[in-house]
Amino acid sequence: HVNVDGLELESPCPIGVPFEFETALFKGRALIRIRGLKNSDDPMSDDNYFSGRKRLSQFIIQGRFKKKMSVSDVLIGTEFEKPFKYAPPPIIE
Repeated sequence: HVNVDGLELESPCPIGVPFEFETALFKGRALIRIRGLKNSDDPMSDDNYFSGRKRLSQFIIQGRFKKKMSVSDVLIGTEFEKPFKYAPPPIIE
Protein backbone atom coordinates (compact mmCIF):
# COMPACT_ATOMS: atom_id res chain seq x y z
CA HIS A 1 0.00 0.00 0.00
CA VAL A 2 1.48 3.35 -1.07
CA ASN A 3 0.25 6.76 0.05
CA VAL A 4 1.06 9.61 -2.35
CA ASP A 5 0.93 13.01 -0.65
CA GLY A 6 -1.94 15.14 -1.97
CA LEU A 7 -3.73 12.30 -3.80
CA GLU A 8 -6.77 10.21 -2.96
CA LEU A 9 -6.24 6.47 -2.60
CA GLU A 10 -6.43 4.64 -5.95
CA SER A 11 -5.52 7.84 -7.85
CA PRO A 12 -2.80 7.47 -10.49
CA CYS A 13 0.61 8.72 -9.38
CA PRO A 14 1.98 11.88 -10.99
CA ILE A 15 4.09 11.46 -14.13
CA GLY A 16 6.82 13.95 -15.09
CA VAL A 17 6.87 15.80 -11.76
CA PRO A 18 8.43 14.86 -8.39
CA PHE A 19 6.03 13.60 -5.71
CA GLU A 20 6.31 12.46 -2.11
CA PHE A 21 5.12 9.01 -1.08
CA GLU A 22 5.11 6.71 1.93
CA THR A 23 4.72 2.97 2.57
CA ALA A 24 4.87 0.98 5.79
CA LEU A 25 8.65 0.61 5.35
CA PHE A 26 9.79 3.59 3.26
CA LYS A 27 9.23 7.34 2.98
CA GLY A 28 10.59 9.42 0.14
CA ARG A 29 10.22 11.21 -3.17
CA ALA A 30 10.01 9.90 -6.70
CA LEU A 31 10.05 11.13 -10.28
CA ILE A 32 8.70 8.97 -13.10
CA ARG A 33 9.02 9.86 -16.77
CA ILE A 34 7.74 7.78 -19.68
CA ARG A 35 8.58 8.77 -23.25
CA GLY A 36 5.58 9.80 -25.35
CA LEU A 37 3.03 9.60 -22.54
CA LYS A 38 0.24 11.98 -23.54
CA ASN A 39 -1.07 12.63 -20.02
CA SER A 40 2.23 13.60 -18.35
CA ASP A 41 1.92 16.33 -15.73
CA ASP A 42 4.91 18.14 -17.31
CA PRO A 43 5.23 17.13 -20.99
CA MET A 44 7.71 19.95 -21.79
CA SER A 45 10.15 18.72 -19.13
CA ASP A 46 9.74 15.14 -20.37
CA ASP A 47 10.40 16.21 -23.97
CA ASN A 48 13.56 18.07 -22.89
CA TYR A 49 14.79 15.07 -20.88
CA PHE A 50 14.26 12.53 -23.68
CA SER A 51 15.51 14.78 -26.50
CA GLY A 52 18.53 13.18 -28.17
CA ARG A 53 18.34 10.05 -26.02
CA LYS A 54 17.16 6.56 -26.89
CA ARG A 55 15.85 5.74 -23.42
CA LEU A 56 12.13 5.14 -22.92
CA SER A 57 11.69 5.87 -19.22
CA GLN A 58 13.27 7.34 -16.09
CA PHE A 59 12.58 6.31 -12.50
CA ILE A 60 14.25 8.21 -9.65
CA ILE A 61 13.57 7.28 -6.03
CA GLN A 62 15.07 9.05 -3.02
CA GLY A 63 14.21 8.49 0.62
CA ARG A 64 14.81 6.53 3.78
CA PHE A 65 13.73 3.22 5.20
CA LYS A 66 11.77 3.62 8.40
CA LYS A 67 13.63 0.79 10.09
CA LYS A 68 17.01 -0.86 9.64
CA MET A 69 16.91 -3.17 6.59
CA SER A 70 19.32 -5.81 5.33
CA VAL A 71 20.33 -5.14 1.73
CA SER A 72 19.36 -8.75 0.92
CA ASP A 73 15.74 -7.88 1.84
CA VAL A 74 15.52 -4.93 -0.58
CA LEU A 75 14.21 -5.60 -4.08
CA ILE A 76 14.20 -3.15 -6.97
CA GLY A 77 12.73 -3.83 -10.38
CA THR A 78 10.04 -3.36 -12.95
CA GLU A 79 7.11 -5.64 -13.69
CA PHE A 80 5.75 -5.88 -17.22
CA GLU A 81 2.35 -7.27 -18.22
CA LYS A 82 3.55 -8.76 -21.52
CA PRO A 83 6.83 -10.44 -22.50
CA PHE A 84 9.42 -8.46 -24.46
CA LYS A 85 9.48 -8.91 -28.21
CA TYR A 86 13.30 -9.01 -27.94
CA ALA A 87 14.73 -9.93 -24.54
CA PRO A 88 17.39 -7.54 -23.24
CA PRO A 89 20.80 -9.00 -22.33
CA PRO A 90 21.14 -10.19 -18.74
CA ILE A 91 22.77 -7.73 -16.35
CA ILE A 92 23.86 -10.37 -13.84
CA GLU A 93 24.70 -13.87 -15.01
